Order: sequence, then structure tokens, then C-alpha cells
Amino acid sequence: MKNKYSLLILNFLFFFINFILQKPIFLLVHRNLYSQLTITDFLQIIWHGSALDLSMAAYLSVIPLFITLIPLRLNYKSNLLTAYYSFVSLLIALVWIVDLQLYSHWGFRLDTTPLFYFFTSPKNALASITLIEGVAGVFVFITYAGILIYLLRKIIRYSLTRLNQPISLVKNFLLSISFIVLLFILIRGGVTVSTMNLSRVYFSNNTRLNHAAINPMFSLMDSYAREQNFSKQYNYYTIAEAAQKVKPLAKNNLTDKPKQVIKEAHPNIVLIILESFSSHLIHLKDQENKEVTPYLNSLIKESIFFENLYANSFRTDRGLISILSGYPAQPTTSIMKYPKKTQNLASIQKSLKENSYSLFYYYGGDVNFTNMNAYLVSSGFDQLVSDKNFPVSEKLSKWGAHDDKVFDKAKMEYQKQVSKSPFFTVIQTSSSHEPFEVPTKRLQNNILNAFNYTDACLQSYIEHLKQQEEWNNTLIVLIPDHLGAYPSFENSNKERYHIPMLWYGGAITEPMIISSYGSQIDLCTTLLNQLAIDSSPFPYSKDLLSSTENHYAIFTYPNLMGYVTDSMTITYDLEKNDIITFDGYKQKSKVYIDAMKAYIQLLYNDFDKK
Repeated sequence: MKNKYSLLILNFLFFFINFILQKPIFLLVHRNLYSQLTITDFLQIIWHGSALDLSMAAYLSVIPLFITLIPLRLNYKSNLLTAYYSFVSLLIALVWIVDLQLYSHWGFRLDTTPLFYFFTSPKNALASITLIEGVAGVFVFITYAGILIYLLRKIIRYSLTRLNQPISLVKNFLLSISFIVLLFILIRGGVTVSTMNLSRVYFSNNTRLNHAAINPMFSLMDSYAREQNFSKQYNYYTIAEAAQKVKPLAKNNLTDKPKQVIKEAHPNIVLIILESFSSHLIHLKDQENKEVTPYLNSLIKESIFFENLYANSFRTDRGLISILSGYPAQPTTSIMKYPKKTQNLASIQKSLKENSYSLFYYYGGDVNFTNMNAYLVSSGFDQLVSDKNFPVSEKLSKWGAHDDKVFDKAKMEYQKQVSKSPFFTVIQTSSSHEPFEVPTKRLQNNILNAFNYTDACLQSYIEHLKQQEEWNNTLIVLIPDHLGAYPSFENSNKERYHIPMLWYGGAITEPMIISSYGSQIDLCTTLLNQLAIDSSPFPYSKDLLSSTENHYAIFTYPNLMGYVTDSMTITYDLEKNDIITFDGYKQKSKVYIDAMKAYIQLLYNDFDKK
């Protein structure tokens, strides 16, 4: 294409190829960390890493696009492009060499952390770099930047003479719009609900391989966009004062043996995470007097029903961490956004894998959404099924495949799971999420109809399991991912966070109702203690079956925190530093409000250190 678009195409390809070539050099420099690398691993790194490389190349192509579009003389455009390319070349070279040298010391790809350390203490920030490494780094930086500037200037000279070649207005307009749309799609990472993030490159249980696929410039940019100094948030007290004030919410050391409700030592476990279900759906009927969740209602009589459980937050990414890692949701951010933090979290799946469990995960949506893929892969799941594992004809929901297809997939692969017993299988539903469009119409209300649909899918799956030989050694845990979508409550109303949890299957001793107050984070300790697996890696998680534990529920919403027990309810505005609602013993209000503030302060301090 002999016009201005040759510059844009060459510009984009240059950046993209440059980022691709950085990867083998990274692997070569850190060959001691990748001594077991195979050809397949290398190709996977290039393939999965290309998503971020394309996105970053698109980012760097935006300004050249607009420079070519503005009506300026060629010499002015040449000067603007030269200045821009010189700056970008220096930036690419600097980021690359810093990342290359720091990785072996830091263990993660470049983000804003080294920048923060450098500006607060340059000496300490550079302490890990030897003199030889420093000199070599400066030499490589100058050489690399010089090569980039030289090649980009060649591209400018080659293309500038074609910038003003005749082209029809219509063709010019269409091509310009096409380039803008294409760059937007590449930057965003597609047109689905998931935008480009570091999670896209995670493909292996080996974190090192995932790190090798990351584009360091994208990593730095992503970190800068999300960076907050978490340890400086909610600083109500000194750390010593907070440690004292949080004691009313402290986890007790168990002095009794929790009630044993599972009769099998190593049961197969199926954890079903129900999108947006709330306790208010139980026994709820629509305007035609039809039950919304008839199957779930029937299970309550045959299960261990935890009737006073509360969701920790309001989004799936926060809910998954709460459920699987026993880590409280944060009111202003989500730890799921930070792969280098989530890879350090304890989790049910990690504990089970250490005890010879095989791990499976089934989800019909985009597993890259909010970096979920990075968390699941790094925590050890052996198989991860998501939207890409379903044919286009089955991905008819905004979120991907509907729940019936997801459950069908889990059914089809059940024998594979059994062959690797004991197994821990997680099935995450999504159809009961807005826009609440499902393939069946049993109830008039669209929202209630979506929950009714998932309830029917749940019935089909569990009834299938009941026909299997392994049923008597099977534990099914049903728990929603976050607060309910129906009915509507104020964010500060505890009822908005009230969710059901059921343990069902042939592995339970008998049906019962558990009245202890708790949150999603308490599943970890409660379950692992039943399996005689160490639950000490979960300091925030309590045992709901212990008679001596300090039972309460915690939930958060942006700048809001709630605390619920059988005798007290507090919701607190963390931004205004003021009570929203209080129901309980007035004389204890200050003690528990101080404890809540200390809890969130210590959580953010811990979050900052992850």
C-alpha cells in the first residue's frame, strides 16, 4: 500500500516483532531459571505472550496514526515522528533492560514497585545490581535504544515520501476508521466483556513460564494504572494499636474438636459456585405461585445447611478469592487484579493438591476476566475449562456458554475425574447474571426465570452424580459467589449479603442446620478441618462447626464494611469514618467499631505485603 498507511503497518509490525524477539533473549539471560524449558514451552510462551505484545504494539501505534492524519507539512510530520520514536525507543530499551536485570532478583516482571523503591531510596533499589551488571546494563541500553532509533528512522524515511500520494477521500476515510477500530480492538484485547490484562498470558502451572510470556512494558503500564499505596489506606491506628483493637474479631485457637459431619476421610469434592444466588430465593415464589428454586429448596432437607452465611463482597473476582483462599474482600480494590499477589495466597486447591487431590475447574465464560486465569492456573488446577473449550454454537450467552452446557461438560468428563480420585472439581455458573437471558422460559420475571434455569441445571447434574458408584464418597458444596441479584437491597443492608451454603452428598453423616454466623472466607478452615488437613495457612478463616470459635460475618462494599453476629449488626462508612447502621449493645459499639477499623487496616497492610 504505497501511501501513508505503509508507515502505520510497518510501525505496528516493527513494535510487535521487537516484543516477540525480547522473549528468547529473556529466556537466554535467565537460562538457569529455565533449564527444563522444552520447544513446546517456548512456543507456548510466544503464542500466549503475543496477546500482550499485540496490545502494546497497538498502544505505541496510536500517536503515529494521528500524526499521519493531521494536515501538516512533511518536514513537521517527520520531526514529530522522529521525536516520538526516539522517546519510545529509549523507553522500550530502558524498561526491557531494567526488567531483564531485576527479574532474577525480584521474581516477577517489571511493575511500579522498583520505581517506587528507586525514588524513595535509589541506593537500596540498586543494591541488588553489581557494578558489572550496571555497566553492562548501560551499554546494552544504549546499544538497544540506538538500534531501535536507527531502524525507526529508516521506516520514517521510507514512508514519508508516500504520505501525500493521492488517495480518494472515501478510501482515505474508510482506511483511517479501519485502522482506528483495529487498534482499539487490539488494545482492548477483543470485543468481549474481558479487557486486556496480564491474565491473558497465563497458561501453565509453572509460574516461571507465565512470567516469560509477559510483555514488560504492558506489565509496567498495567501496574501504574492500578497502583495504590495500600499500606497507607485506612491508617486509623499504629500497627501495635490495631493489633490490640482487632482482638474482638481475632480467630480463636481451637480448644475443641469440631463436630465431624463428613464420614469419609478423602471424599471426592464438587464445589459449585452459584452466580448471584441469595438466601432470599429459597422458598420464594413468583407472581404465579411457582417456586423459583424448587430443587435447591428440596436439598435443604437432605443437606448440612449453613443458614447464617454472608457473602464477603459484590463481585465474582472478590468472591472467588474469599471462597477458595479464605482471604477477605477489599472494599477499594481486588487482589485478583494482581497476579504476583494472588500467586502467594493459600487456597483450598493448593492444600488439597498437597494431599494428593486432582483439581478441575469448569466455567462457561472468559477465564481471563479480572485475571481469574492467572489465579486459577498458579494455584494448581490440573484442568481449566472455559469458553474457549465450547463450540461457537454453544456460546450463546453474553458471558459465554450457558450453565446447562457447562454442567454437561462436567458430566461428560466425570469418569476422567474419577480416574484421578480423590478429586476436587469446581463448577462456576454464570447464567443467573445480568442480562438474565437464558434458553428456557418457565417464570414470567426474567431475573427469577434465570435463577430457576440454573436451579434446573443444578438438578440435572446432581441427579446424574447420584447414579454413580462414587456417590457415597462424594461431597457437594453449594455456595454463591457474591451478594444476590434479587431482591434489591441497599448496599449497607446486611440482607443484601445473606447467602445460602449447603453441603450435600453421600459423604455427609446426616442432614442438619448450622446456625453459626460466618462468611465465605470460613469455608476453607471449616472444610479442611473436616478432612484433617492443616488450616493454619488461613488466618482469616474460622471453623463454622467449632463450638468455641468466635463466629461472625464480615462483608465489604466500596468504602463500606459490615459486621454481623446473632446479637449485633454494624455497617460502617470507611471513607466518611462514620456509622451507617448499628443494631446491638450500645455500650459495645465503640469496641466493635474500633475492631472493624483495625481489621480493615491490618488487611490492607497484609495486602500490601503480598
